[in-house]
Amino acid sequence: MFDTGGDGSTLLYNMRELGVNLQEVDMVVLSHIHGDHVGEFTSFLQLNSDVTVYLPISFSQRLKDEVRLSGAEFREVDEARELFEGAFTTGELDGGDKGTVAGNTDSTRAGGDNGLRPSRNNQYGSEG
Repeated sequence: MFDTGGDGSTLLYNMRELGVNLQEVDMVVLSHIHGDHVGEFTSFLQLNSDVTVYLPISFSQRLKDEVRLSGAEFREVDEARELFEGAFTTGELDGGDKGTVAGNTDSTRAGGDNGLRPSRNNQYGSEG
């Protein structure tokens, strides 16, 4: 999973709508600390902590502690590397938004007429 959005109930709703089984997710990649990307990540961890979490090294200690306490495996990203076949991280970026992932991804945008809810929230102290 790439980012979890800013609202736990929206994440779970959209996963159900897309037919994604929460328990089958084994990896979460968090791109940057904006609330609309990670605002309710801990809601996901409460339901499935059997994941490996990749996050930029610049993320707050508070979020890192929450990941660690959940029992999830966690890996800080500070340089470009391949996460799995076809998906790469650029590592830390200079400037306001730290971290990104590129590669062959099949993502669906929330909004429009696809039946998904857009996400919003920010509990980790960065504007989104």
